[in-house]
Amino acid sequence: MKENALTTKQRIDFLQWMLPIALALLSILYQLILARWVHDNYSETAHFIVEILFYALVGPVIVFFAFYQIQQWLLAKEQAEQVARTSQQRLAAITEASADAIIGLTPEGRIESWNRGVELVLGYTGESITNLLFSSLLGNKENSDVEWNWIAETVKKSGFIRGYETSCQREDGKLVSVEVTATHMRDEQGASTGFSIILRDIDERKKREAEIRELNTHLNDLVEKRTRELDEKVEELANANERLKKLDQTRSEFVSLVSHQIRAPLTNIKGAVEK
Repeated sequence: MKENALTTKQRIDFLQWMLPIALALLSILYQLILARWVHDNYSETAHFIVEILFYALVGPVIVFFAFYQIQQWLLAKEQAEQVARTSQQRLAAITEASADAIIGLTPEGRIESWNRGVELVLGYTGESITNLLFSSLLGNKENSDVEWNWIAETVKKSGFIRGYETSCQREDGKLVSVEVTATHMRDEQGASTGFSIILRDIDERKKREAEIRELNTHLNDLVEKRTRELDEKVEELANANERLKKLDQTRSEFVSLVSHQIRAPLTNIKGAVEK
């Protein structure tokens, strides 16, 4: 917005200097060329009429077009400002309606602005959270200053942090898991003007992640149990197969022994019959 305003001002300043110069140059050219030509070729009356027409029309026409151009510049500037205001109002409405807590901090880390998401996430109202140190909201009270200093230094170095997970203490004392997005804000000269903090409640996500981990653990236990049972069954089958092999070997030995025992008497009987 300031760039557009400065450009318009520069244009008007340029026109302010160029308009008198242009009028002076036109007057000089008129006197050197047109006025001399009219004076040499026409009567004094014609010369007088041309003089009146020139000075009565050229100056006002130039001024008219100059003011018209200024009007166009100012109109364009006003339209740009209106678009910017509308955009800012819409952005402010979106920010205010956000379910995430959006907090503006001073360079010292004190809360100076907020949206209604602060009440949804942390339970604070605007009056109760104003001017509090952001570090006082962090859940780990013993190391809250250290954690905030780390966040601030990291944001100053990189310009932002995203996806940092920590816990904050609600006004009622309960802890809530949050995902932090922090941005370092600077003015046009590059000086620090503070920080923008977005806190997203991730308690439900944490619960779902815990449930998924618990389910995965349960499934792993079931798989291990089924694997053990399968190993036991395989071992039982192997043992049964080994026993069957031994029984088959015993059967074969028994059949061989019986066959031998039966074959010997039969051979003797056959020999006796043949005699």
